Amino acid sequence: MQQKQEKARILVVSLCGLPAAGKSQVAASLCDLIHASTSCGMKCTHVRFDDYEHLAIADAGGTFDPANWHAARQHAFAAVREAAKGNDEHSVIILVDDVLHLSGMRRHVLRVAESVGAAHAQLCITCDASVRHDRNQKRSGLHRVPDETLSRLEASWEDPTTTTFAFDRKTVRLDTTEAQADDVAAQAWSELQSRWGGAAIHPDELARRRVLAGQASNAKSFAHQADVTTRAMLGAAVQRVDSRLRGEVARHLNEVRRRVLESANRVYSVCCPDADEAWAVALSFADECDEQTKRRLQPGEGK
Repeated sequence: MQQKQEKARILVVSLCGLPAAGKSQVAASLCDLIHASTSCGMKCTHVRFDDYEHLAIADAGGTFDPANWHAARQHAFAAVREAAKGNDEHSVIILVDDVLHLSGMRRHVLRVAESVGAAHAQLCITCDASVRHDRNQKRSGLHRVPDETLSRLEASWEDPTTTTFAFDRKTVRLDTTEAQADDVAAQAWSELQSRWGGAAIHPDELARRRVLAGQASNAKSFAHQADVTTRAMLGAAVQRVDSRLRGEVARHLNEVRRRVLESANRVYSVCCPDADEAWAVALSFADECDEQTKRRLQPGEGK
């Protein structure tokens, strides 16, 4: 039976969704809810990527620069890592608030969660396109996303609930078309509490562990096969010799068999054997059985 993984102290939440879907409002309400409803000193940190990107644009005189945009995102991820620091026993929730329209971008958040030993969950905040567009039109300054940018993001959006990636398929979709941010936050908090598990494991690492587990299972199977086969060979060999010599031959072959199996198990523990290697173990013992019995045949055999 598989042992339940211990709950991680830190939970990193990918809060993705197209512009004006309501991510930041839900994140703010969620932080307020967590701080108000927990009495154990749980911390909730909201890392809003727009804040860092807008600051970079302002520093560049109001113009967008790809290099500054990338640098701003690095600063935001640094803030995520910083929020995860600390040796206290309080639980920490870090909300990574960004569009994250590509699976690769969401995967990067997962990797950051792994790097700080955190659990990971993913929420997708969505709403009707007409509502999003209306909300965006009512915004001002840098908070209003240009129509061209909004169209580009919509066209390139990789819906996490329909991709083939395992971590994306676990996404919880929350709709803000008619619901208030506080209500969506309450639903999000309920989902996060049920999904807060052990430290995140990257799919590549999970696949590697599965391969190792499969190899270990194969090795165990081959070892069992070698044990059964050599045991049968020993029994047959003992029956072939003169009854007066069976005790001596059995003791010798048991010792040889023990050494052969120990050697095989050492090999199996570091590599996955194939059928030929497993059969070679049996053949090596068969040779020893033949050697021990060819001069000790029962009266009348071998003539």
